[in-house]
Order: sequence, then C-alpha cells, then structure tokens
Amino acid sequence: MTQPFGHVACWVDGTAAGTVALATSAALWRRDDGRLSLLHATGPGETRDVQRLREDWERGRGRTLPGAEPVFLLDDPATAICEWAGREAPDVIVVGAGAGRAPGRDVGNLADELVERAPCAVLVVPGSPGP
Repeated sequence: MTQPFGHVACWVDGTAAGTVALATSAALWRRDDGRLSLLHATGPGETRDVQRLREDWERGRGRTLPGAEPVFLLDDPATAICEWAGREAPDVIVVGAGAGRAPGRDVGNLADELVERAPCAVLVVPGSPGP
C-alpha cells in the first residue's frame, strides 16, 4: 500500500467531479501530521460566492473533514491555484475530470490547465463516481 501524502490540495466546486476529487483527497491525506487544503477560486467580481462558500464550510464540510483547511482564492482558478501551489508546495493537487469546463466548451478545462501549469503533481480523477 502506498503512503499518504503530507500535503494534499483539492479543487472543490460542488460538482460530481468535485465530490469524487474530495473523496480521493481525503483517502490520500496523512491525517496525523499532513495538510489537506480545499481550494476554491472565483473571480474578483464574485466575492458573494466566496462568502457563501465560507458559510457552507462553517456549517458543513468543516465538521465532516476536521483538520482540513479551506482556501478561498480570488482570481482565474488555474492562475490562482498555480500561484498558491508555488507558495504552499503541496505534494499533489487533486481535481475532477471536467472541472471548470463551461457547458458546450472543450477549452478552459481546469484539469487540463493544471496538468500543464501546476508546479507539482496533479491527479485527475473521474468526473463521476464509479458503479
């Protein structure tokens, strides 16, 4: 069996892909002395979304994943995550396939951008739970 990672970062976006990424991240996280950073980024004009996410965290996820740290970033998601990863040096970023993809568009897929630009390993998990 492989050893858990010391610092796991996970893109959380409320989608089925995000749910799979979160479950995978929790399984990879070394809980006794590691870090689990739950990332969400939104454009500077969308600060209400960030406030809602913080409130959701305090009511729900913060209790289900004690010890995990929410990270709210204001910028284009790929740019914000890569800059954050450059500073915080996670061992791996976990992201769901299709995360950040606008309906009907094949470009702008967050997973693709992170694979190309992130300064650390990126694990892309299936966009929906298996059978």
